[in-house]
Amino acid sequence: MLRILVLVITLLAISASPDERGRTLPTSNSCVQELHELVSKFEKGQPRDLLSIAMNSGQGLKEFGQFEACKRDPKKKYALMTVGTGSSMILYLGFCGPAECKAEDYTEIMEMNRKAIEAAVSKITGSKATGLVFYTYSPTDWSYKLDTATFLSLAIIIGLLGLSAFAFFYKNRVNPAQRESSNAIKDGLETTLVVQSPNLQEKIKAKMSILSCFNVGDNLTRWFADTGKNDPNLRVFNGIRFFMICWVIFGHNYVAGIYLASNLEDLPNMLADPRTLYVYAAEFAVDVFFLMSGFFFVFIFSRRFNNRNFGAKEYGMTILHRLLRIIPTYAVVIILLWKISQFFGNGPLWQMFVNIQDENCSKNSWEDLLFVNNFVFGNQLKKDCIGWGWYLGCEMQIFLIMPLVTVAVLRNKTFGKSLIWCLIAASLIYSYFLVVVKGYKEAGKAHSSDFNQHYYVVPWTRAPPYLFGALVGFWYVEEKGTLAKKIASSRLTQIICSIIGAITVYGIINVISPLQKDRNAFTIYEYALYIAGSRLVFVAGLTLFLLPAFLGATLPNIILGNKFFELTAKLNFGTYLFHFVVIQSQAYNSYQSIFLSHETMLYRTIGTATISFFCAFFLHIFVELPFANLEQLIFLNKKSRSS
Repeated sequence: MLRILVLVITLLAISASPDERGRTLPTSNSCVQELHELVSKFEKGQPRDLLSIAMNSGQGLKEFGQFEACKRDPKKKYALMTVGTGSSMILYLGFCGPAECKAEDYTEIMEMNRKAIEAAVSKITGSKATGLVFYTYSPTDWSYKLDTATFLSLAIIIGLLGLSAFAFFYKNRVNPAQRESSNAIKDGLETTLVVQSPNLQEKIKAKMSILSCFNVGDNLTRWFADTGKNDPNLRVFNGIRFFMICWVIFGHNYVAGIYLASNLEDLPNMLADPRTLYVYAAEFAVDVFFLMSGFFFVFIFSRRFNNRNFGAKEYGMTILHRLLRIIPTYAVVIILLWKISQFFGNGPLWQMFVNIQDENCSKNSWEDLLFVNNFVFGNQLKKDCIGWGWYLGCEMQIFLIMPLVTVAVLRNKTFGKSLIWCLIAASLIYSYFLVVVKGYKEAGKAHSSDFNQHYYVVPWTRAPPYLFGALVGFWYVEEKGTLAKKIASSRLTQIICSIIGAITVYGIINVISPLQKDRNAFTIYEYALYIAGSRLVFVAGLTLFLLPAFLGATLPNIILGNKFFELTAKLNFGTYLFHFVVIQSQAYNSYQSIFLSHETMLYRTIGTATISFFCAFFLHIFVELPFANLEQLIFLNKKSRSS
């Protein structure tokens, strides 16, 4: 440990000498003088001061050191020296240096030793490191950002909690006839009061109905209510939702894991591990959500409308309905991440997190709320307020065309379904040639910023699973009767469907295993074919695997449609919004690096998922359901007046 610190301090001290361009820090610089003195004392056999630094600094690269102990020493000042690419941090070292040293002193010293640092990073990462970004900051200089936006955000959160509690207690003080208003809102059956005095009803209806939307007791009851009565076979999707969101969390945990890993030298072995294929395949979980979105859009839309009663007005109301359901919850999560999360962390990285989020959200949160962040920040999602919100933007953009496509099918099945297949084919062909032309197979280009911008986050490449889900929805609504009876009555048919589906899913995940050992195992054309078509093949295989379940097979519905999965499925939206907030908080709250392994990531995923569902529960009860009730109240009242 001492040897490492001596080398670091020596490197810092000799930086007072001119670099290759003749630059030097002035010898009058108090930081340089103090560093020179530390080395000089050590050479004279006086290692006490150096030992003090050694005890509280990182013992090697990617070590934070003793952050809290350094803060308590008035003669020391903590600094985190980082080396990154501009979009991510590669290496860091916590340094409990002299109080005279400022963050900019360390940054300038690293800049003057750029060649030596780039050579060291190249050796560690196994690839040539150029254009590195050096940055140092001192977390001890940071304080909470208590501005107007912070107090306004706190007022909104406290107001929502208070309104829900007030509505709950107020309900118990009114007469039974008035309590019927709350029950009507909860059940979504009516929005008018049935009381003996119509004049009294008109005076209290608006106030009482709106207040009832926020009643925490009623919303808890609604969360527990059975939502599978209309079509019990679709309960199977509840379990699928749970496992897919956990898969997403599992994949995203690796992002933070690599960021904090102390054993980067083991990374090549991990990448060659067959189990890592299931980390890569976590991307398919998002496509399953697209599949379910397309399926349920058609399932619900076809029951509400037909080709005659859907026009421009109905289209506008459909979009408005969608926005009112999503935006309030989305906005609250942005508020929590932007202004409230700063109070729930500390540590050597916490300032970096808070500063990044404050800057990104203050400038760019409007793109998230307008669902265009995947276009604006396609290649720089780290500058977005909620980078993982690209999914909501992409899904919303596909949603905009779905009413038109669905009406086309309702008016002419052959034409409408042919149109959907043509859209799927066009997307696959575009994706194939995009990968070939852009050369995404090359090292450094796969999942690069350019790949994200032009393929990963845009609707014209991600639409096939959504459109395929719509086709499955049409088939389910129109033609399931005869086939359902055949499949339900034949256990052999059920087994064959599930086996073919399972083989398809397993095969599409594992077919790329040769790439783990040899990047050139696939030609560019084979790689492009996989990138373009793998998502559609995966969701098709999963659909085939589940086919017996949502056509009446009992066992899968018992397993995947139980009450636990039903309750967690209702928290899915909030869990997705919250999960990366939790992952970021865990990462930036860290006081030490982690040992990266599949087992470690699995344990962290269990913790992350538990906390995310817990937070999503409160989000669902105090925000999502109240505004869903309010949206329902507005629409039903409008429908009541029009009738």
